[in-house]
Amino acid sequence: MFDLNPAAAQMQRLVSGVREEQLDRPTPCSDWTVGDLLAHINQFATVFAQNARKEQVRPPESLPDDWRQAIPARLGDLSRAWSQETAWQGRVAAGGIEMDAEDNAVVAIEELTVHGWDLARATGQDLRVDDTRLDLVDRFFELFGEEPFGPAAQAPDGTPRLERTVARTGRDPRWSPRAAQEIRIRPETPADVEAIRDLTTAAFDPVPYSDGSEPQIIDRLRADGDLAISLVAEDPSGRMIGHIAFSPVTAGNAARGWYGLGPVAVDPGRQGEGVGRALIEAGLAALKKFGASGCALVGDPGFYTRFGFSGGALSYQDMEPSLVQHLVLDDLAPDDADAPPAGELRFPKAFDVAAEGGS
Repeated sequence: MFDLNPAAAQMQRLVSGVREEQLDRPTPCSDWTVGDLLAHINQFATVFAQNARKEQVRPPESLPDDWRQAIPARLGDLSRAWSQETAWQGRVAAGGIEMDAEDNAVVAIEELTVHGWDLARATGQDLRVDDTRLDLVDRFFELFGEEPFGPAAQAPDGTPRLERTVARTGRDPRWSPRAAQEIRIRPETPADVEAIRDLTTAAFDPVPYSDGSEPQIIDRLRADGDLAISLVAEDPSGRMIGHIAFSPVTAGNAARGWYGLGPVAVDPGRQGEGVGRALIEAGLAALKKFGASGCALVGDPGFYTRFGFSGGALSYQDMEPSLVQHLVLDDLAPDDADAPPAGELRFPKAFDVAAEGGS
């Protein structure tokens, strides 16, 4: 057994220190805003408390209006639940994985520590974590592997232990809100083609499910006249750090005017800083501006639902239906337009490059 109360109490302090005007600001965590991060903290506090009690309770999915009171209360409940000896007995299921109760407490410590760092960095608060707790976070990596969230970020020599720890989760230990906010989004120009190709290659190279065809897909979309929207993200020096493509698709039985999102790529050294979110939001805004009916994609529901996407209505090859996401964009459409399109999602021929082995 170990004491979760110091970590939970520290998170309570951090949550209480968030200001309303900070809710829309970026965080180091997977393109989440501060509001998104608070919603996640509220959710995992509920889940870990119920795991300690071996209960089944549906966790909240969105940030409550009274978050400033509700989240600290849930964190206090988490701490009390794990103070009972029965919490450490038996096995629990978390994220679809069954594990010993003590291992689940290790996951809770990792979440409290890493997301505490996210929240502190995003909102300008102080965070200090002792070696005893960081030793417990090390146990998390022993249990789930060195890169459970994808490739680790680089931590320069002399980086403090807490920042070295968060770098193991793929976060940039040098992340700052100012750097995340200094992003310029603009349409591609002919001079960008080679840089887009190089950026996309670098971004997808470490991705296990990628076959390396993404740069060729973009090139062929452009050559076929199907690259409807192509946006790049630049840092203050003008260096390209992200790219997103949109192309016309057939979304089941939906009328014309639907577009597919992707590929989207972010420089590996700038991932987790809000670049992807900025590109997606700018792209969706551009689609709305010229009257698109909707947008569809194949991707992680946990990420894309924050932009309003939902799954289960469209199909694509043999993909799990929840991965095939759609979003209705036409606010002036008939009253029944919110009904999701049904049927098969079909992308332009450029996407056949993947099936052809990237040729």
